[in-house]
This record gives sequence, structure tokens and C-alpha cells, in this order.
Amino acid sequence: MKVYKLILLLFCTVIFSTAGYSQYVKIKHNNMYMSAGTSIDFQDFGPLYSVASIAYERNVFFPRKGVWNARAGVGGIMLLMEPLGYYYYADMVYVHGEHFHHLEVAAGFSGLYNTEKKTFEWWTNELEYPLPIALYIGYRFHLPNGSYIYRAGVGWPEQLSMSVGFSF
Repeated sequence: MKVYKLILLLFCTVIFSTAGYSQYVKIKHNNMYMSAGTSIDFQDFGPLYSVASIAYERNVFFPRKGVWNARAGVGGIMLLMEPLGYYYYADMVYVHGEHFHHLEVAAGFSGLYNTEKKTFEWWTNELEYPLPIALYIGYRFHLPNGSYIYRAGVGWPEQLSMSVGFSF
């Protein structure tokens, strides 16, 4: 009988010690990163637009294997180093993963500041900016208590992008 009690005690100790691991990992709630990429005109095979942005994220909810973040960012669109406009976006981001390889999915809204007309717009024909939404799916490398973030993905308004950032 003592052997069974000892096995039960060891089993409970192992289970509860691994379940409490997340209490000791310091979670950093703020993320900031810079993105660079390209925006492709899907209507015809025209020029490639360069895009660059900076974004801030704040952790708002922690489910079991992921994190919900609120994100806001602003960026610029250029064609051969000539500024064409600025875009802004705000969205909710779900980052799924346990260790350092994560799937990132985001959805929200976006807009455009047209530098030619000096107005905020949801739609413009000059820059092929047809959607007032922000979508993103990609890969994120981020250690659980690490400081650096590396991202790569596909989305709108940044269509093909790579990012480097940090957590604090």
C-alpha cells in the first residue's frame, strides 16, 4: 500500500510542477517591430510598390496555447523612392504556439492618407488600395521570455513582408 501512495505522490508532484511552469515565465506584454515588404498590383503586372511600417502590440488575453494582441501601426507606400501615401491599421492578432515557433493571424481595419489629395481615404484608384480591412497570416519566431521578434508573412496592406522587433 505504501508503494501505491509513493507512486501517487510522485505522479501528482510531476503533474503539478509542470502545470505551474507558466507562473515562473515572465511574460512581456508589449511588442514593437518594424516591417518592410512589397505591395503587388494584382490587376495587372505593373510596378512593385515598396512598403515600410512600424507597429505596436499589447497583450490583452491569454488563452491556453496562444495570445490575443491588440495592434496599431502606420506605414508608407513608395514607388521608386517617391512617396505615394501613408497607410494606418488597427487589428486584433492571435498568436498560436507554445515555445518559439508561432502562427500569427490578424484581422482589423485600415485606411490610407493620399499625399496627392491630402485626404484620408478608404478607397483610391491611384494606389490600388481597394480594401478598408487589414488581414495578415504569417510565422513568428519569439521566445517565451525573450526580447526579440522575427516575423514573415502575407497580408493586407503589407502584402509580402518581413519584420524585426522586440518585446518589453
